[in-house]
Amino acid sequence: MSLEQNYKYINFKQREGGIGIITLNRPEKRNALMEPMVEEIRAVLEFMEHDPSSKVLILKGAGPSFCSGWDLDTQQKEAEETQLDASKMMFQELETQFYGTLAKVQQLLWESPVVSIAQVQGYAIESGMALALKCDLVFAAEDARFFWRPVGGAGMLWHLWPWTIGLRKTKEILFEGNYVTGKEAEEMGMINKSVPLEALEDEVNSRANRITKKPREFLYLDKVSVNTAFEAMGIHEVCKGSAIAHILSHLTVPSIDLRQKLMKGTKEQVREDLDRRASPFNRDKND
Repeated sequence: MSLEQNYKYINFKQREGGIGIITLNRPEKRNALMEPMVEEIRAVLEFMEHDPSSKVLILKGAGPSFCSGWDLDTQQKEAEETQLDASKMMFQELETQFYGTLAKVQQLLWESPVVSIAQVQGYAIESGMALALKCDLVFAAEDARFFWRPVGGAGMLWHLWPWTIGLRKTKEILFEGNYVTGKEAEEMGMINKSVPLEALEDEVNSRANRITKKPREFLYLDKVSVNTAFEAMGIHEVCKGSAIAHILSHLTVPSIDLRQKLMKGTKEQVREDLDRRASPFNRDKND
């Protein structure tokens, strides 16, 4: 089976051995996500799920960053549509977290018989970070920056931190709002390995080639057995509870203030505020 075609927001290539490569392709926006882009990702994942020759998916970003999270232009439109109506905001967020395309992509990465590998450089922020960390394996540049910028509260456990880095580190990162470098992420068990940026592509390709030596059937059985262990520990229920808490956070004063800024068209100011929280200068300050 073959799927390669011209997408608007991603590139998709198939290589010998059952390797597919999705490249997020909005480098001018640091590959910020929006609904049509996520829909293209979903289409490729569904194709690979049902393609018996597909074994490994590599997910990466064009340009200097992996993904900067959800597009602020889209968030502005959503804020204008809801007009700060609490009920509209709640149901809008419910669709995003539970029924929408992004939720489906998260589910596909978790359940698909295809082994997914995230290749992360530069920024991996918010839903972009969660997209990477929901992959089966994650390899990153040593200076990559994983960051959950606190647009809303509750942490959104899509990133699986309680299971990968533990209770203390999860709370530390969420409370302080700091970014984590690729090297630090490896040390705390958040990702598999970090390497110098210039070695990242070769590292990921080498890992993917190694994985394809194993039959697809065995890869899937290995994956589902490990995932089932975490499901037995309540991973889906906890993530659902976290998503509900996150939805509630959007009804708080700080989140409403942010939406008001977006409604006034001050996206650059919002972006500067959010980026400042992920800057080395901010993290290294003592106050």
